[in-house]
Amino acid sequence: MQQTRYDIHCAAVIGAGTMGRGIAMSLASAGIEVLWLDKDAQMLEQALGVVADTFAHNVRQGRIDEGEAAARRQRIRPVAGYAELAEVDLVIEAVYENLALKQAIFGELDAWFAPVRSLPAIPRRWISMPSPPSPSAPSRCWACTSSARRTS
Repeated sequence: MQQTRYDIHCAAVIGAGTMGRGIAMSLASAGIEVLWLDKDAQMLEQALGVVADTFAHNVRQGRIDEGEAAARRQRIRPVAGYAELAEVDLVIEAVYENLALKQAIFGELDAWFAPVRSLPAIPRRWISMPSPPSPSAPSRCWACTSSARRTS
């Protein structure tokens, strides 16, 4: 089996809900720049506050120092549109389970991006969906998340 190494320096997270916040924090904690997009600017601002509070809590608990918390916060940058994501190495979609919304997001991604290196990922939840949102170009795939809980 051939393995490919991906160097990820900058990632985009689409969605500022609970899952999007966790993903953005994890990426920033790993040293990866994050461009964060949500259709609701107020939701994104609120999410940035939660992220800052979480990193501050980690400082109070002695898990990281203030310098590291500041560096992590600086790695996360809100953006206003898909055009600003053009140079990222990875796009992670983390919106609620709504097929029409996911298809619209993937349509936007296909419209803005030329074929790029990216990590293929598809959540198990989509296996049962009649028409999973997927990019039109077979040379790329976007990483996706699912909030669906496993029932078996």
